[in-house]
Amino acid sequence: MKQALVLVVIALAFAACVPTYAGESGGPAVKKLTPDERKRRFEALKKELEAFRPAQDAERDEVLVYLQQVVDASTKFAKENPKTAEGFEAASSGAMQLAARSHPKSFELAQLALDVAPAAGVDVRQIGFCWLLVANGCVVKNDFPGAYAAMEKMKELAPDLYERAMPTIKEQEEKHKASKKPE
Repeated sequence: MKQALVLVVIALAFAACVPTYAGESGGPAVKKLTPDERKRRFEALKKELEAFRPAQDAERDEVLVYLQQVVDASTKFAKENPKTAEGFEAASSGAMQLAARSHPKSFELAQLALDVAPAAGVDVRQIGFCWLLVANGCVVKNDFPGAYAAMEKMKELAPDLYERAMPTIKEQEEKHKASKKPE
């Protein structure tokens, strides 16, 4: 019953949202928000997601529904607000929430955060962490050249994370190589 209620509330919340992102299919034009309006909407998004955050002892289905809502809401907000601190923050904080639960889409949301990041005005360490999530996604796909490229981009932004993560990536590459060798 509780899950059905959550699903109904989520469906109503998304149904109430008027699409404003103009995709390639020729949807409605993006309405450029003022910085104050964008900040208000971002704060509202954070409060909405926080209201739906499942308890620590929540059932798996409840957590999955919440994580899907994080993916959908963060992606939509980031795409509607590219090259803004709020768009970047929506995608990067969503990616971190997903990564905390080992969700496979954390890599995609981190890449989106990097794609919509403005040239200035955001925490460079958070950008570095997004690069780390991208590198991790590449490792999962056994794309070690991609992982190393992502790590090089984070090297200057978060050197301590770089130093701690590189040995793990190298270790994973060695394990992958060893698994491919015939015995």
